[in-house]
Order: sequence, then C-alpha cells, then structure tokens
Amino acid sequence: MDFRYEKSTHWKLYLIEPNIVLIGSANFTCVGASLVRDTLAVIEDKGLYEQYFSHVETLKANSLVMDSASADFESYFLTYCKNYKRTQSALLSSTEKTDVHTWLSNDVNQTVPLFIWDRDIESSEYESAYSLIEDKEPEVTSKDSYRLSTYGCAQNDLPYFEGDVVITMNKKGAHIRFEKIDRIIYKDGVHYLYSFKNKRFNKPFDIKEIYDGLKSIAADLYEKEQTVLLREDIKGIAK
Repeated sequence: MDFRYEKSTHWKLYLIEPNIVLIGSANFTCVGASLVRDTLAVIEDKGLYEQYFSHVETLKANSLVMDSASADFESYFLTYCKNYKRTQSALLSSTEKTDVHTWLSNDVNQTVPLFIWDRDIESSEYESAYSLIEDKEPEVTSKDSYRLSTYGCAQNDLPYFEGDVVITMNKKGAHIRFEKIDRIIYKDGVHYLYSFKNKRFNKPFDIKEIYDGLKSIAADLYEKEQTVLLREDIKGIAK
C-alpha cells in the first residue's frame, strides 16, 4: 500500500503459489471484485510468477518500504482509514436526496456512518452536555435545541466527524433515522454529539427504503460494533 500519493492506492499485485499472478486495479475484496470500473488479469505462468516474486522481495528490502507488522504501519493505516471515512462522509453530506437504488448505482458510494445506541441518555448527561455547549453555539437556546448522543473513547479514536450524516438507531432497531452531527465536544473520556433540531441537511435517500431491513439486522450490527453501514449491507436490505 502506497500511503504517499494522495494517501490512496491504485494497481495491485497478488501472487498465489505456485504460478498464479493477479494484477490490476481491483481490490481483492467483495466490494472490489464487484465494481465494474476495475480490472484484474489472472495469469498462470511460473516464469512470470518468479519474476514478480523476485521484484517484490527487492522492493521489501528498500528502506522506504514499511513492513505491515511494524508499529508505524498501523499508525499510517489508521490515518489512511480516517481520510477515507472523511471522503465518504463528505460525499454523503453533499449528495442530493434520491432513492437507494440510484445511490447504489454510483459505485463511488461505499459506506454510510452508523451510530447504534444501547441506552437512553440520562438527565445528568444532558446537564453536562448543555453546560459544555451553551453560549458556544447560536443554534442552542435551550436543552430542547438539539438531540444528544454520547460516545466513550479516547479523543482521537472517535469514528465520527462534525458534519457527518449518520444513520442512528438503538440496538433493537428502533428510532431509525438520518441525523447530522453538527457539533462534537469532548470531555473526560466522553464525546458529546449534538444534532441541532430543525436544521435542514442533505439525506442520500429515504430511510424508509431500508427501515425494515435495518431493523432485522440491528442486533447483529450492534454485536459487531459496526460504525459504518457498508454498501453490501445496504444492497442486502434494500427493497
């Protein structure tokens, strides 16, 4: 994986013992294999396999190449993932509302942020949240000005960003809707996520189109601790 050029990747090489070479632009994943825009050539040739294998070993010996087992690789990879999430979130928030099948027809659309909550917010949390945001946001005139979610994790580990359009629901698959995270404030290990009421925002499609399907897989998504709804998830539950 080349983290340098726009923090992205393009061509890929897969070597399968003893003589198979796969090369092209497709990621070797369910999504990558299903996109019609990508190509992947499969060549069975022992000589070519050995040439590529030798070339890969030479590349790995270069001081600029980072071993995937190194601690630095994990750091670079996490940064790459965050940038990818930001790109997907920006696409989602700028998309004009359409139907889910039209959204799926554009293979640039790959994920939707997902927030599954497991309990109701306590009054003390609302008090803390209000004390943090009052006088900081013109949108906030009272505790009724926003919907609140909380997420406990280290400050740099939150899987959401301000401006994200997110599908929210509880772990039983109730109260499913799109929300926009307008403001995030962190304090003492807790992120307070504010969604301002009566503020319009773009929704990629009507949540009713996947409502029943989402409800049926809510418990499974919660157990997996998913923070994004994958393209394959949406395809599987779309009416």
